[in-house]
Amino acid sequence: MGDDAKALGDPAVLRGAIFPVYDRVAQIDRGLRVWRKTGAPIDADLRELWLHEIRQVRRLMASAGASEVIVDLIEMVEDDQEFGIVVEDSGQSLSLMRSRATQSHWLRNLRAGRSRALLWGNVRRLARALGLVHGQGLVHGTLSADAVMTHGALDPDFRLTGFEWSLWFAAPANVPSQPDLPAVELYRQQAYSFAADWRALGELVADLLDVRLSPTGEVKASKPGADVELSTPEAMLLRRLVHPGAAEALDGPTVARSIDDIVAEIARAGAVRTGTFILLIPDSCGLAKAAAQATDNAIESDQRRLQLEWAAADAAAGATLFVQPTAPGATDRRRSADERDPL
Repeated sequence: MGDDAKALGDPAVLRGAIFPVYDRVAQIDRGLRVWRKTGAPIDADLRELWLHEIRQVRRLMASAGASEVIVDLIEMVEDDQEFGIVVEDSGQSLSLMRSRATQSHWLRNLRAGRSRALLWGNVRRLARALGLVHGQGLVHGTLSADAVMTHGALDPDFRLTGFEWSLWFAAPANVPSQPDLPAVELYRQQAYSFAADWRALGELVADLLDVRLSPTGEVKASKPGADVELSTPEAMLLRRLVHPGAAEALDGPTVARSIDDIVAEIARAGAVRTGTFILLIPDSCGLAKAAAQATDNAIESDQRRLQLEWAAADAAAGATLFVQPTAPGATDRRRSADERDPL
């Protein structure tokens, strides 16, 4: 751990904080997730519960595809003050990433089609992760922005973590459903369920999109007077996650298919808004000279049509187009067909 290490979360009792650390033996970056002990006799019971749940997480990581969407556990550690686990480097928590993101980051520009599609691609990864967790009979119980890790990349990379204190909810008949601990009854008094996990996912997405769902299932803006900009598939999925109907199925594959429909809708909407840029080439721009130099005078200065065809072919091959700066003090504003995407 570096001298300037700072926790990437809340180090409160029984709430994990993540520190960026460097594994000198493996020579690789890792994360160290720690929980402060209570300092009371219950710590012994918590240790047994903690070890029991860590074993279930390791069993979960043996599932096909789990390492792609769930933060892997490397090693368990403990000292006099804290429990801890070493995890693979998966970036920062989503809550911290949002607080530190610049105005140009995609998390702050979710009205743009590309950013919106990226968000839902990441949510799809969380749906896959929840499906794997539930498939092992586990309930996450604390799904929030603190339990999602990301590098904030331009490709989907969300990974689920933070379920080290989850409950062994539906163990096979030959496996004890809970360790024999006096403290277990305390945790059983709280309501945990698969539906609660999906509701937490829906509330997380709603918060990212600056909307909220009323108890009746109505989608409203988080801020008074703001507009709700959700497509019909988005609103339907959020309602199903937060307020599912009695006959509505909620599982990883079903939610993933709904997200695929949302991404397809975003792509269709983007195609409808796609505009055409017209490149105006005046006689005074020097195209004739440039074409002659580039083609060893194969295109002469009076062959205007060939010059235009050469310029079009050059642009189609991936040439970068530059815009001459305007005069000092002049206003210059260029935007794509989608006015929300500045160029």
